[in-house]
Order: sequence, then structure tokens, then C-alpha cells
Amino acid sequence: FSEMIGGMWGLGGNSGGPCVVHADFDANGTPDYFIATWGVSNGICIKGHGGVFVLSDAKRRTARITPFDGENMEFIDHDGNGRAEILVRSLKYESKCLDGRPHNFWVTQLLGFQDLGVVDLREVDVIRHGDFVGRFPLIEWFSHDPKHRFRKLLSEEQRAEMGRSGFPLYRRR
Repeated sequence: FSEMIGGMWGLGGNSGGPCVVHADFDANGTPDYFIATWGVSNGICIKGHGGVFVLSDAKRRTARITPFDGENMEFIDHDGNGRAEILVRSLKYESKCLDGRPHNFWVTQLLGFQDLGVVDLREVDVIRHGDFVGRFPLIEWFSHDPKHRFRKLLSEEQRAEMGRSGFPLYRRR
């Protein structure tokens, strides 16, 4: 699917429009679709998508439509299993952090596909970078100084609320 994605997302300078991606997202041998519109915001150039995933299973003669709205999404195969995952990076706001001030945060989530639907992979995959090992969702302070990105500014409750994807958790078989 990765060869199709670059062509579907358009060239630099586009500001929005329709988007159709045809792929076997869940690797069950049946074509699936992502049908959406997309647009780019001003300022920090957040690309948003609003649409639906249409996942199908030819053997069961079934299809399911799942609404999807996401920012800065990319299709990847994070775990190398042949199924697509969706990496989504959103900008979220908290009005009162632990330091008593408001702040913005980048929230990176990993989503996947299971039972013809979109699922949250927070309990499945980890983030590895050098000696760093972390879990999704990854929450970073939108700081102008990179060494402050992971400063503790949120309570556990705030982190849980900010990291909620709106999709069910992946179920291990």
C-alpha cells in the first residue's frame, strides 16, 4: 500500500480535496478503502482527514464502515506483519497543567485493524529510539526547546484523557 499513499496524498502545495485509498489494510486478502476529504491548516500545517474506512471480508461476504477523523496520519507497517497501522499525530490543548499554566501537546497514537474495524494498539506496540522505550500514546509538550518535550506537565488523569483515541482496544486472540 505504501506506493499508493504518496500519490493519493498529493503534491506539496495542495490545500485539500478528496482522497481515496485502495489497499488490503487488514491483510485478509480482500480489498479495503479509505474514502475521505483532506485539508491543510495554516500555521503549523496540520493535515486533517475526515472520512470512513470500508473494510471487507469476501469469505464472510461482509463489509463494515468505520468513521475516521484524524490529523497528520500515515499508513505504516510498524510491526512488519503485513497489515497496515495508522500513525496519527494530533495537537491537543490542556488549560491547566501541573505548573498551573495552559500548554499544547503533540499526541502520537498507533491504530490498527481488527474484525473489520479500527482499533487502538496502545497495549500492543512500543516506541523504540536508541535507549528510549515507550508506549503509545506518546505525549510530548509542544515546546520550542526540544530538551523539554517530555517534561512532566500532565497528571495521569489528564494523560489518559488526552491519549484517548475513541476506538476500541486491540484484543489479543
